[in-house]
Amino acid sequence: MKLASFIIKNKKIFLLGLSYFVFFGLFYLVEPARKILYNENSQTLQNSYIFFIIVLNLLILFLIFLLFFKKTKEIPFKKMLIMSIFLNIFLWLIWPVASSDIFGYIYQGRVWAVFKENPYLTSYINFQHDLFFNSLENMWSGYTSRYGPIFTIINGGFTFFFKNNIIFNLFGLKFFLILINILNGYLIYNISKNKESFYLYAFNPLILFEFSINGHNDVVFVFFIILSAFFLNKKKLILKNYLFSFFFLVLSILTKFISVILLPVFALSFLIKINKKILSIFYLFLIFCATLLISYRPFSKNILDIAGAPLPQLSMLSPLSSPLIILLLSIFNLTKKILSEGSTILIARIIFIACYLIILFDIIKKKDVLKKENKNNSFFWYFGLTLLLFYLTAIPWLMPWYFPALLVFFIIIFAKISKKRYFSLLTIFGITFYGIINYLFLR
Repeated sequence: MKLASFIIKNKKIFLLGLSYFVFFGLFYLVEPARKILYNENSQTLQNSYIFFIIVLNLLILFLIFLLFFKKTKEIPFKKMLIMSIFLNIFLWLIWPVASSDIFGYIYQGRVWAVFKENPYLTSYINFQHDLFFNSLENMWSGYTSRYGPIFTIINGGFTFFFKNNIIFNLFGLKFFLILINILNGYLIYNISKNKESFYLYAFNPLILFEFSINGHNDVVFVFFIILSAFFLNKKKLILKNYLFSFFFLVLSILTKFISVILLPVFALSFLIKINKKILSIFYLFLIFCATLLISYRPFSKNILDIAGAPLPQLSMLSPLSSPLIILLLSIFNLTKKILSEGSTILIARIIFIACYLIILFDIIKKKDVLKKENKNNSFFWYFGLTLLLFYLTAIPWLMPWYFPALLVFFIIIFAKISKKRYFSLLTIFGITFYGIINYLFLR
């Protein structure tokens, strides 16, 4: 009777949690099923039949996510947070399904922590004698690290601590990433003071799939983005808060380089808000240089060894790229005009730069209005808009796990800018759906 009374009293959060646990629980069948039924010994799921079922499962979860959105106002935040924590811990035990990246993090960490080599200059394929080599080999083992030094330091620490235990390496790192994911949701609520915003992040099926199951390091990158937003959201718009915000933005760049495109937007908006411009520029420059030097110093004396790490991937064209790149390639194919992939990417990036300049000019045009504002909501809007345009136009390698960073900005915009609420919701649900169906093309 007490259990029945509790369920009736909390039926909305109970139904929400039950739905997520049931559908995500089906992922547990993947790991033994693919080995027992299909004799598959790969790191992640290769069987297309099971994979399509998983995508269908995610689409059902997306529908549940959509339907429960309006009910979040009736559920206390504390109960949603507790449910989110239990759900993340539940997903921690699921073997990575759709990506082998987390295995790549482990062996890149071993290059540095175990073999004392620079992962930005030396690839893991040089260590075929390693105990993990046959278990962790994937398509990236012949490449040097594509990630910033901050994540490499974090990852190397786990690898150093867990040594030669592959299970502890995997689930230790995954547990850390899940804790960061839980903290991300809490920080978003702290910034927004909005239960719906917390729900849009913490119960988003794409975010849970990518962070809590597949263990992508983007969760750390997103964490620094959220911390940057946290200090921009402070009531006192003083120099110290802007500098802290900038510091965490730099850390996000040194985790995953993509957020470097936000620097000009931050700098321009910051200079409009601050009176002591020369001194402020000096502080920004000092923070940037000091953080850069300290973070790359453990790996190399030459910063170009790390700064150039992501460049090869920027020229690699994936079946999943920015919609504009896909559109341009389709047009050129239909009109039978011969244009190289590199030229297509270049055209798309020129279009992005043109759009980016329009954003910067818009900031300058509205400088008087922005300066008078007693909030920093314009930062969130221009950040979100910049990243959205970048994803739509200029990335030749646009994976589903890149989308959470974009989702975070529009979740904050949804809570902070009433005039952008409907556009933000459309973007959030649209990106989530698009990210899920992208897995159909990844097959």
